[in-house]
Amino acid sequence: MSRVARDNSALRTNDTLRGNSTLRTNDTLRSNDTPHSVGVLRGGGAGRGRRSAFALAGVLAAAGVTHLVNPKPYDRIVPRALPGSPRTYTYVSGVVELALAAGLVHPRTRRAAGLASAGFFAAVFPANVKMAIDWQHAPPARRAVAYGRLPLQVPLVLWGLKVARQAPGSSRVRGTDGRPVSSQV
Repeated sequence: MSRVARDNSALRTNDTLRGNSTLRTNDTLRSNDTPHSVGVLRGGGAGRGRRSAFALAGVLAAAGVTHLVNPKPYDRIVPRALPGSPRTYTYVSGVVELALAAGLVHPRTRRAAGLASAGFFAAVFPANVKMAIDWQHAPPARRAVAYGRLPLQVPLVLWGLKVARQAPGSSRVRGTDGRPVSSQV
């Protein structure tokens, strides 16, 4: 068995074990192919979707930890119209971020966690608006942070939706040939 055939077989076996079907039976590696040119790590392939999910999980985990370890700055941006203590909302937000991060790293919960992350990013937008209003007379650097957070929510929402679309078992996951990929989770 040639090295190329062995590598091709290993890629299919590893993909099958992970529950990903990015390579079809008729996809073969040629001697000049690299993992990037085959589709395992390119396009809508499972490798890129998993990396995107893990990256978003890292962002959420870091935010969750900072909400729990250093809650005071977050307490100040909780909208006053909400009942109860701002600290409660800060802690709940941190725990939700950690739960979403955990959901994103597991293939079976990735789609739901991606959708929930998008919803979460939309739900916390009022806190960012409050921060921008409260800091409108702050020094320029703080104002830039407050105003910069507003448009940042849009790519975060889209990122969560993208992770959900690329999740194993999602009907929108597409192989390198553009056809829907059925995934076994």
